[in-house]
Amino acid sequence: MKRIKTLFALLLALTLLLGLAPVAFADATVNAPTPPEHSTVGEVTVDGETANFTWEAEKNYRMDDPKVSIEPAENGEEAEYDPQTQRVTLSNLKDTETYTVTLTATLNETVPINYDGGVNDASVSGMPNDVMDLVEGESHTITDTIPVRDGYVFVGWKYGDKIYKAGDTLNVPASQVDLIAQWAVALTITY
Repeated sequence: MKRIKTLFALLLALTLLLGLAPVAFADATVNAPTPPEHSTVGEVTVDGETANFTWEAEKNYRMDDPKVSIEPAENGEEAEYDPQTQRVTLSNLKDTETYTVTLTATLNETVPINYDGGVNDASVSGMPNDVMDLVEGESHTITDTIPVRDGYVFVGWKYGDKIYKAGDTLNVPASQVDLIAQWAVALTITY
């Protein structure tokens, strides 16, 4: 510990003796953006001329037509949103500038589409994944994944009064859709 203090004292004395000023590296200042309702923004990190943060929709919401803008943008500053990674990247920032970022998007409540095996036991395998990112009025194509149940033949997916087959289209309603697997007893014919 004494060696560290001595080394620090020597460096400080050398700096003062030579008239050197400490060097500071400045970053631009980015005001944390206020996200639209039903979305969240992660911590803004600034590294030189670039800043990054996440922007994502809350659970049960989907972000449509997201837009990011930055002010001022007089010297080639850019704002870009990548929907795959849900990251905003601000580039060409000037270290003496303070920036304001504006986020706009249409956030739509999603309607879950659940595929249900139709029985209350573990006898069904190969179930398709549920769909969680559709909104009312959109179309959903029924999966071509066919579940399996020993001793039965899969007939289709029932919703309301209709049986849907693979490739059929369902118009997404305002509330949750439960597609229930329909089964017929498999007949074995021996001759």
